[in-house]
Amino acid sequence: MENIIKEILTIKGMSCSHCVKAVEEELNKIDLISFKVSVGSAVVEYDTNFIDNKIINDAINKAGYSLAS
Repeated sequence: MENIIKEILTIKGMSCSHCVKAVEEELNKIDLISFKVSVGSAVVEYDTNFIDNKIINDAINKAGYSLAS
């Protein structure tokens, strides 16, 4: 279980439920344990043996948004 990470991500550019749906659709394509997206943020839980934060960042970018630094 030491490879399980839960992160709260701040996502720039999101302003509505359509934004949430777009991010959810992309995150759903990767092997996360769980995720919950709301306007401007996401909580993701994943196993670092299979997923890293670059994969998550790429999914968010593909949806048209970016992570706040």
